[in-house]
Amino acid sequence: MAERGSQSSRAGGPDRSPNNMKTARAAILVVLVVVLVYWVLHSENPVSQQSSGQTGSTTTTFASITPNSQANAPRTTTTTAAPAHPAQQVITLVANGTSTSGAGERFATALKVRGYDTLAPVNATNSNESTTHVYYIAGYQPDAQVIAEALGLTPSATSAMPSSPPVSSIKSAQVLVVIGADLASQATTSSSTTTSSATASASK
Repeated sequence: MAERGSQSSRAGGPDRSPNNMKTARAAILVVLVVVLVYWVLHSENPVSQQSSGQTGSTTTTFASITPNSQANAPRTTTTTAAPAHPAQQVITLVANGTSTSGAGERFATALKVRGYDTLAPVNATNSNESTTHVYYIAGYQPDAQVIAEALGLTPSATSAMPSSPPVSSIKSAQVLVVIGADLASQATTSSSTTTSSATASASK
């Protein structure tokens, strides 16, 4: 009877055999591992999700660049002409390019009166110049233009000193004036008028 009761209690109660206990422990261990892994994953996910969320929400805004019309506009270069030197600092040589006697000396005197450092007049290599030319060395173009204007010439009468000047030597001249027939005729007329006036005054 005792054995039956024992068997009945085994049949009705839980099976606590060693194999069943090991299986239960293994199942519990698996559950704990799963819970631990789940907790670890979920404890890291908020950070990663927050990072990804921040990364996804980051917006790079580029300022709108409007072309600057002034910066892109063509630049205009303004060249300011150098001023003329004081007359006393400009060495001038007058050459007679005609057969009219005294034409070079007359205009050399006229420039000297204006304050120019005038060298003794010479004859040009060509005595058939029809128009007067004013030549200048580098840096003295404004001075040549002023002299041309003083002689009643246009700016087109000025030009840079040629490699072979129309005189035997320009000496130390910075501006060379070659008198042509246009001015030589004026010199003749002026001389005749002066001579007539002097004669008339002497006869009085």
